[in-house]
Amino acid sequence: MHTWHTTDTDSQAPYIIADAGVNHNGDINKGFELIEIAKQAEADCVKFQAFTADDLAIKHAQKADYQLQGDGSEQSQHEMLKQLELSLETFAKLKNYSDTFGIDFLTTPFSPYWVDQLVSIGNTAFKISSGSIGQTSLLTAIDKTK
Repeated sequence: MHTWHTTDTDSQAPYIIADAGVNHNGDINKGFELIEIAKQAEADCVKFQAFTADDLAIKHAQKADYQLQGDGSEQSQHEMLKQLELSLETFAKLKNYSDTFGIDFLTTPFSPYWVDQLVSIGNTAFKISSGSIGQTSLLTAIDKTK
């Protein structure tokens, strides 16, 4: 695994993170493919998002304009997010696949629950989303992982 902290930035090559995000569309095989593509592109790391739709949107929240342009469906934002959720078992399989391919695995957790779950499968680093920067419970949970 990459060393996440460095004191001599002048001698370090850039660390490239391929942001898979939710582009797996809830399909583990697409997740595997995104890992392969990231490795082929010579990224150092591939990053996914860990969330539960119930934590991010109310049941009938409308999609944002950019989300409506994506597929034009009438589903709510909650319904869309629900289809993009991954289970802990799926994250474990994606992490193992990343390890096998020799590419670092990173996640953006959106709740303390996901921090704890991801640590349990060996996740050693997290990316904090800009929207979570003031979420003290999440930041505290990440801090506790050291």
